[in-house]
Amino acid sequence: MKKSIFIIIVFLVLGNLFSQNNKTLLSVSVGEGIPVGNFASKNGSTFGAGYAKAGLTYKASLSYLLTDKIGVTCMFQNVQNPINTGALSNQIDIKYPNQSTAWSVSSKPWNTNLLMVGVMYYVPLIKNKKGDPFLFLDLKAMLGSAFVSLPHQNISTNQNNVLFTGTQNKDLDVDPAVALGAKLRCKIYKGLFGHLSAEYFTTTTQFQNVTEYFSNGTTNVFTRNQKISVVSLTAGIDFLF
Repeated sequence: MKKSIFIIIVFLVLGNLFSQNNKTLLSVSVGEGIPVGNFASKNGSTFGAGYAKAGLTYKASLSYLLTDKIGVTCMFQNVQNPINTGALSNQIDIKYPNQSTAWSVSSKPWNTNLLMVGVMYYVPLIKNKKGDPFLFLDLKAMLGSAFVSLPHQNISTNQNNVLFTGTQNKDLDVDPAVALGAKLRCKIYKGLFGHLSAEYFTTTTQFQNVTEYFSNGTTNVFTRNQKISVVSLTAGIDFLF
């Protein structure tokens, strides 16, 4: 999917390069995705606790100016939030207090891919001596889809020389998502800008038929609901052409 999105963006960029109408804004950025709400909760008694930690995020967007202040935009974003395995292990210790040794937890991160479309509003903040704006505030609201992978986890302990292991396995889940964002964009040279941005997105996933496999041969099948909410703080560059 990433390859297809990249190809679409490349064709759009090449097509607009020939027009040189200065209405297309290509943006790329990288930064940190900070989980909030239940997604970041480490309390096992909290329904939907995600045990997520801050992780790497990167995104690319393509916007087209309909007027001097209003435009349409599309965006691809990836966020990887590691699991707080220490906190999860402590919660398992609380749930099974009679174990003679501590539980060991290993886990892949939460992996979320966003594909969004929406509208942008451009606010010129400061002009140079010639009267041309060089500092902008870009505001956007978007709707789209979140492609979320439930982390595969291995949970084990050794009691009486017997190893108990539980593993969660589940593939991709696709759900609606909404996002709001703000970007401070500063002109560096002609069509080149640098920016700092803050963005919030949220989605609610439902993983059905999640299966836990235990070393004694038994399995447990269940449905897991997880609300995912992340604030992304990123820096990057923009090209206006």
